[in-house]
Amino acid sequence: MPAGQMITSCEGNGDRQPLWLSDGPATAGLWARQHAEHGHSVLWPLLLDALDPADAEFRPWGSGEVFPEQMSAAASHDPAALLAKWWATYTAVDEDDDRR
Repeated sequence: MPAGQMITSCEGNGDRQPLWLSDGPATAGLWARQHAEHGHSVLWPLLLDALDPADAEFRPWGSGEVFPEQMSAAASHDPAALLAKWWATYTAVDEDDDRR
């Protein structure tokens, strides 16, 4: 794995480290190996983007603005129902006929 750091959550007492943020790109095949190890490591390999590409802190990920204790387990959701709800919410036309 490329050099990097564990990111500590801003939530709670700071003992949760939900993310590993690498200092550079992953080597070929690393994502697949990390994905295969998820059952043991409980970490998911993700490609994340910063809110502002010019932000040196790589917010919100690098600054710890993540709240894992507030997240529900993915298995507790029905994917079709959740996506349908999100679609309805984010494609709704408001009173001014503007998309949200």
